[in-house]
Amino acid sequence: YIYTTVLDVLGKAKRPFEALNVFYTMLDQLSSYPDIAAYHCIAVTLGQAGLVKELFDVIDCMRSPPKKKFMVGPVQNWDPRLEPDLIVYNAVLNACVQQKQWEGTFWVLQQLKEKNIRPTNTTYGLVMEVMLVCGKYNLVYEFFDRVKQKSIPGALNYKVLVNALWREGKIDEAVMAVKDMENRGIVGSASLYYDLARCLCSGGRCKEALLQSYVDHGKFEDAKDLLENILNGRIRSKADLGQQAVADKFTFNTFLDACAEAKMWNDFEYAFREMLSNGYHFDERRHLRMVLDAYRSGK
Repeated sequence: YIYTTVLDVLGKAKRPFEALNVFYTMLDQLSSYPDIAAYHCIAVTLGQAGLVKELFDVIDCMRSPPKKKFMVGPVQNWDPRLEPDLIVYNAVLNACVQQKQWEGTFWVLQQLKEKNIRPTNTTYGLVMEVMLVCGKYNLVYEFFDRVKQKSIPGALNYKVLVNALWREGKIDEAVMAVKDMENRGIVGSASLYYDLARCLCSGGRCKEALLQSYVDHGKFEDAKDLLENILNGRIRSKADLGQQAVADKFTFNTFLDACAEAKMWNDFEYAFREMLSNGYHFDERRHLRMVLDAYRSGK
């Protein structure tokens, strides 16, 4: 127990090699021989550090009998061998992310299949992260679809998806992915929204990122002022004064959502009419519920 606590402390302190030394010391004594909790500690630590080879050495230790002969006394059937579980395999995936080794993900998935261990959303999220850092965006989408078929994707799955879409310049798709996440009631992390803001800014849509930020933080009047400035052509690029910020579908939808949530139906009517006059059509799936709510409120 004391050794396992030390492993945990060293892991949280990001000191993987010192943790590894403690782990190998544990192998020398019967009283301290690693149990599953100890293997979890060292695996997570090595995975976070990206030490793939060292992690596979630990897995070999799990599966092998002790190299040292112990005097086990009356416990003649003592067998400390263990099989890796999902925590250990997730640690391998984490190491693959750090080292950009996409081949390792398929080894992990094959092991899980052979041992009838069901991958979680976190497992698939890590697989997607590996594919993301390796530039295999088509596999990111493929594994995201696999998650959607089997369960409801989590915040990590959406975060990686948004990053992949951003890197491929698919800004509208990234925005829709976040909307899909929100419609499912999934709470995205702050880093996900930061990535979405960077995605919008990289596509020349910084004002939309700012509008989204105002809405997310309940600053309705600021969002309204920003929309009016965009519509009136008062926002221009500093690099090119002839280039104006233009409201598009995402701009209007973001503001309409905010109006509906705040029940500001006069502002909703104004924005809705502006959306139609700017050439964006009524989307039954997107707008019908809000329009009906506005109608019930006298609009």
